Amino acid sequence: MIAGLFIALGLVFSILIHEAAHLGAAKAFGMRATEFFAGFGPKLWSFTRGETEYGVKALMLGGYVKITGMHPGEEIEPEYEEQTYRAAPFWKKSTVVLAGIVVNLLFAFVLIYGILLYTGVAELTPTINEVVATTDSGEPTAAALAGLEDGDVIVSYDGTSVESWEPFRDYVRERPGVAIDLGVDRSGQILTLTIIPGERELDGEVTGYMGIAPTVEAVSLGPVEAVGETWVVYWEQVTATVGGLGQLLNPVNLFGLVGNIVDGEVPPPEQRPTTVVGIVAAGDEIQQDFGWVGLIGVLASLNIIVALFNLIPVLPFDGGHAAVALYQKITGRQANFDFLAPVAVGMIVLFMGLFLIGLWFDFFAPSPIG
Repeated sequence: MIAGLFIALGLVFSILIHEAAHLGAAKAFGMRATEFFAGFGPKLWSFTRGETEYGVKALMLGGYVKITGMHPGEEIEPEYEEQTYRAAPFWKKSTVVLAGIVVNLLFAFVLIYGILLYTGVAELTPTINEVVATTDSGEPTAAALAGLEDGDVIVSYDGTSVESWEPFRDYVRERPGVAIDLGVDRSGQILTLTIIPGERELDGEVTGYMGIAPTVEAVSLGPVEAVGETWVVYWEQVTATVGGLGQLLNPVNLFGLVGNIVDGEVPPPEQRPTTVVGIVAAGDEIQQDFGWVGLIGVLASLNIIVALFNLIPVLPFDGGHAAVALYQKITGRQANFDFLAPVAVGMIVLFMGLFLIGLWFDFFAPSPIG
């Protein structure tokens, strides 16, 4: 329960800093912002400071800032015209609408950086953690036939010293059925063993297979070194999120999800949407498996998701407002909102549909997250 509450509050905080970035940028540029609310629907509580009303609404499904002149057709008193979004130059408009995305991406980076500083990075070492005795077919593995044992340290292969696990692993994968001479440190004694890697299919290719698992060690990182490692992990998260969004919005996948519901089937986790309900429900499981570090990692992922969702270049997302501003800058003409309005409504309907599909699976076919 506490873990789920942490995720829920963390998501609310992420949305609030997203909207606060819009508000801060707008006020910095002299734009008039009249409302800053967490949630939608009926107002629960608010207060007014200066020209802005701050508060909370009943449906905690997001938040918003109301910036004067941001929506087409808005009637504005003449004395406020110079303080409107629409009167601002292109670069100010772009900064305001993209500020929330930038803040969420930066927050995710900081969270991942903090995790890596605390935990270090996992490094595969050439110390054998486990020798697998048999293959799936019941035959002895190459490692078992070669006489390798748990705790052996591989120090060389075909005369090449082993500095790290990955080059040795790749060398073996490239040589199925080819004998390799290993130098092995067993309790301080150096042995020479010969291994003939077996074969297995990996990503559609036949590769060499030994049947050993390396030992995983945590390596501490300094503040500067952690920046580079953070960027690697961060970029992997971003590209994975982009790929996931692309698959999720694929029309074939969308029709498939509806078919899954009708047929009572459960699609694989990577092909179905998961709402905050499902993530919060899995909070205790995540904490049990990965501790509080895992929960912070989930929060970092959610910030990346929030940012990239908002980057979609269609109204009502931030990316849509940025695209409209760019169109107006390039062409010198106002965008045709009679055309854009139905598109925006269509996007809202689409994402509400995805939310309801995800909610259905979260309630009736919850999927473990981890």
